[in-house]
Amino acid sequence: MMPNSSSDRSGEGGEVSRTSKIFTNKKVNVVLVELNFLLWKQYVLLTVRSHRLEKLFTRVAKPPAETTVVNGETVSNEDYEVFVAQDSALASWLLSSVCRC
Repeated sequence: MMPNSSSDRSGEGGEVSRTSKIFTNKKVNVVLVELNFLLWKQYVLLTVRSHRLEKLFTRVAKPPAETTVVNGETVSNEDYEVFVAQDSALASWLLSSVCRC
């Protein structure tokens, strides 16, 4: 689940945004089957854009370093944790939208 943060980080460097929307709670309304690819693609792209995660699709967003140095001490990088959470939520959501028939 994505953090519930209202700060936007979609600016420079291809960073993925933090958004107040919970992406993993988005219900899949269109399941991909053989005959509906264009409809499914449109639904997926609109949903991804509305959550500001399109940079994960286009690979513009690069993962930040796992750790950072603060006051001479190596600590976990919160931006990395957000990136991994968003990437995982998107992958899980996409998998749930594909028919396994």
